[in-house]
Amino acid sequence: MTGDIYIRAYYWLDASTVVTDQLSILVALSGVDPYPSANLLLVPGEMHSNIDGELASAPFEFPRDRWTCVRMHLVVATTGGSIDIAVDGTSVLSKANIDTRVANGYTNVDVGVHYATPAQAASHMWIDEVVVDTAPVTCN
Repeated sequence: MTGDIYIRAYYWLDASTVVTDQLSILVALSGVDPYPSANLLLVPGEMHSNIDGELASAPFEFPRDRWTCVRMHLVVATTGGSIDIAVDGTSVLSKANIDTRVANGYTNVDVGVHYATPAQAASHMWIDEVVVDTAPVTCN
C-alpha cells in the first residue's frame, strides 16, 4: 500500500536520563514476523531513522525536563517514499526518494521505549497525546 502516515507524540525525557547507547522511541511496523519497520532512535548526540535498511542520521540532543513534540511523516511508496522527523515543529531528520514499503504493510505503532540495548543506562520517559492519522497532525 502507498500513502501518508502521520504520527505525533509528546515526550518528556527526564534530566537524569543519559543516552549511553540507543533508545528506540517511535516505531511504525508490520505486526508480522520479522517485523519490518520505520523507526526513530536516539543515540549519543544524534537522532537516527531506519526504514528497513535505509538509514539517516542528524546531530541532535533530545530536550530534557520539558514536553517535546515529535512528529513522523512517512510517505509510503516504492521509489518516491520519504521520512521526515520534526521536533517542536522543526524538521530535524529527513530522507527522500527511498522505498518505504514494508512486507505486509504498516499495521502497528509503538511509542515510548520500544527497544534499548543492555548498554543503555536506565531511562525515565513519559508519553502523552499520541495521534496516528493519514492527514497531517500538528504540535499545538
